[in-house]
Amino acid sequence: MIPRHRPPFGIFGLAKALLPGSDPCCVAQLEQAYAEALCVPHAVWLPSARYGICHTLALGLSPQDQVYCPAFTCGVVHQAIRYSTHALTYVDTNPDDFLMDRQFLNRPVRMVHQSQQSATQHSTGNTPAYGAVLSEVFGYRYRAPEKHPFLRDARLRIFDMAMCISTVEDMQRLTASDVALISFGLGKSLYAGWGGMAFTRDPQMAAALRTKRDQDLRLDAGVVQLRQVTAVCLRTLAHSAWLYKFCRQAAERRSSASAARLASQGQATNQQAAEWSRGPTGFHLKLAGQNLRRSVVFRQERVECSRIYRSELSQLADTGTELETPWLTFLPDNADAMSHFCIRVSPSVRDSLREYLWNKGFDTATLFPFPKEADAAHLRNTWQLTQQIIGLPLSGNLSRQRVHRLCSAIKDFAATRSAEWQVAEPRAQHKRPVAA
Repeated sequence: MIPRHRPPFGIFGLAKALLPGSDPCCVAQLEQAYAEALCVPHAVWLPSARYGICHTLALGLSPQDQVYCPAFTCGVVHQAIRYSTHALTYVDTNPDDFLMDRQFLNRPVRMVHQSQQSATQHSTGNTPAYGAVLSEVFGYRYRAPEKHPFLRDARLRIFDMAMCISTVEDMQRLTASDVALISFGLGKSLYAGWGGMAFTRDPQMAAALRTKRDQDLRLDAGVVQLRQVTAVCLRTLAHSAWLYKFCRQAAERRSSASAARLASQGQATNQQAAEWSRGPTGFHLKLAGQNLRRSVVFRQERVECSRIYRSELSQLADTGTELETPWLTFLPDNADAMSHFCIRVSPSVRDSLREYLWNKGFDTATLFPFPKEADAAHLRNTWQLTQQIIGLPLSGNLSRQRVHRLCSAIKDFAATRSAEWQVAEPRAQHKRPVAA
């Protein structure tokens, strides 16, 4: 079974991190290594990217300032904004990609606030202050944020690069007050077991984040650190092809039982994460250092596999049916390394395609669910994405041969189901956006 994502290191990488060596053995060394490699003045290790979003907003904005964020992103990003106590406003995506709506970003700030009938306080004169969290979902970038009035005039911009493999070019976008965040957390391209990193050109923001982090972190006992190291090792083994299917099924059963228990007890699931006070071990720091040294190779491998996917599946994407749109379409081509190769499929066949691929030995992702509290009538493009996206694996150690096999499986699925796609769609659940 090929996982939907897997750690970028294998058993050899784990063994190397467990042995004494020249890898970064303290936070300051890792910060310096990342800052030098990405040509940015300040790098700050943090417990998680979510921690970075929350406290960057708290440090960089006034309490009354609004924060704008794409609705189509990981739910923990929305949680982090709420933890910061700032009012969150969802922004829809473009019709053809994962980034925030261009028309929205190109509107003057005053028009945006008036159209939403916002009660935002004005910080200087008549110009409302606000922040923007730019989630670069699956690795798609905001290439020239300065050309969009709404982004250009934001008091604080956070480039949420948790799903990206960052480059020097990414950091060149940062202005004096910007912050970029990457993640070493579970399921991310640079997974290292724990933590994340903030990058900024602002020495005051860097110092404030570092001070806040040092205040929050506690010194864990040796047994706790051993448990953390063991968890990374076991998770890496669980993502091996011969164990993954069993482990994934067991994890999903456990997750369902846990969610049901919390619901029956009336407990909230969005409380501040306990890991925000947990520091890294030398093991975690060494894995993050390994990822930095191999990041160029990681990018090259993912870009090459993406090219194979696009080439192999292009015939399916170009073949129309009697449906309003082809059953499979691509997102715009992206020169950067992505976390997954995403395709858009007809909602009526998405589950059956995923099941078919699972039975053929390939697990796929369906990020992200539509925010429960959001109004689909005002976020139509986001709603459609949540019903259509399938993320095909691009993780490290994914051979070209396996990519070709997965593409062949999708073609076989198309051949066996072609008759079904001549029947008019939509199901009731796909009509939600027309409701008020």
